[in-house]
Amino acid sequence: MESSNEINYSLLDPKNPSLNQLIEFTRVHWYRFADLNLTVITKYDKTTRETWSKGRYYLYGQLQVLPDTPITRQLLSDANELNIQRSNSYDEPYSSVEAASIRESEQLYHQLIEIIDRYRIVYEDVMYNPVDGIEYLRTKSSFNNRNKIYK
Repeated sequence: MESSNEINYSLLDPKNPSLNQLIEFTRVHWYRFADLNLTVITKYDKTTRETWSKGRYYLYGQLQVLPDTPITRQLLSDANELNIQRSNSYDEPYSSVEAASIRESEQLYHQLIEIIDRYRIVYEDVMYNPVDGIEYLRTKSSFNNRNKIYK
């Protein structure tokens, strides 16, 4: 069983983790994310530490988000819509640097979605796996106590 002492799982949002929750969860369960590029959460976290960012990161390069804000489907959709609006209001990128920045923002956004999708799967497994899942063991213990089953 993974070390449950390092994360307070009761505070995790099973469907909408924040950036900070993703960072902590992927740190503890890194091997379940080994095939994904976790650069996005590192870059977003680094941005929050820059003085100019005022503790925020830019989701899809456009939408300012605090690192404790749950990343909901609506938030992802809002960032996508804002990106489309801004893309339509600009013409072509001014320079190759701007084009590279736009491309990187798109890649990071799609990588974040992959990480969140995997987070949801891993979270369920960590919590409800019938061998060592945290919620499974808690429920089993409660059932055993209520029914006076001692093992």
